[in-house]
Parts: sequence; C-alpha cells; structure tokens
Amino acid sequence: MVRKSVSVRKVRYKGHTVRVKVYRRNGRIVRLKVIKSPVKVKRKVLIRRIRRR
Repeated sequence: MVRKSVSVRKVRYKGHTVRVKVYRRNGRIVRLKVIKSPVKVKRKVLIRRIRRR
C-alpha cells in the first residue's frame, strides 16, 4: 500500500511567504503546487526550502 500525504507549507521566498502544497508518496516529494503566490518560484528552490525544515 502506498501512503500519500498532502501538506501545506509556508515557504519564505524573496521576501514573500508562498504557500505550497506538497504531495508526498512514501516520503518522497512527487508534486508541488504553489497556491497564492505573488511571485513565480522555481521548483528546485522550493524543494530545497522544504527539505531544510
């Protein structure tokens, strides 16, 4: 059985707080969805920010 979990994280980026929906599958990040962001954020940056927490 594959466990899927979705969590909403707030990530600071260039002075903005961006809300990111993180879809995990077995602990790995499969999909990122940026909600309500004033700026475009690159995927790599997001992953780095999320992992750091």
